[in-house]
Amino acid sequence: MEKSAVRRHCRTYRTNLSDDRHAALCRRIAVRLAQLPELAAADVVHAYWPHSVAREVDIRPVLCYLRALGRTIGLPVVDFACGEPRMAHRVWTSETQMQTNRWGMLEPVTGQTLLRSEVDAVLVPALGVDAHGHRVGYGKGYYDRFLSGIDAVFICPMFAECRVPCIKTEPHDVSMDVIVTERDEMRPAA
Repeated sequence: MEKSAVRRHCRTYRTNLSDDRHAALCRRIAVRLAQLPELAAADVVHAYWPHSVAREVDIRPVLCYLRALGRTIGLPVVDFACGEPRMAHRVWTSETQMQTNRWGMLEPVTGQTLLRSEVDAVLVPALGVDAHGHRVGYGKGYYDRFLSGIDAVFICPMFAECRVPCIKTEPHDVSMDVIVTERDEMRPAA
């Protein structure tokens, strides 16, 4: 499928979810994420703060769970100064001050900056993903630029209805190692 078609399909699906259904699916995904051996083995996890308007998978309970286990959590900070968006990440705790960026996403204002080399696992947001681990994001490319060259496991929390058979890829696209839905976990061989 073309990425634009995947984006349309997944946005429509998310928009049509009732609040109760969205919350129930997110809880199921969170339980599966918390049981992943790849997360259990990770000391430093780069994650994302769910964008409520975009109805992303809410992984905040997993972030709190990992923090309670003593894991370090990094959240993205998007820098728009260079023309194209670039991403770094800062340590997140329950005391971290957050602010809304120009895309309406919450990001940490305070906190130690983490190096990409410190990351063991990345929880990657996406609109859709295919059976080979290829994901479709929002089209800005900053996640693929961030992930490129990181030696970590890439985990994509995803609604099962947003998993498609095949996505047309580009050379810069980075594949996911694990896809977690409310129904199952998949470890695609790219």
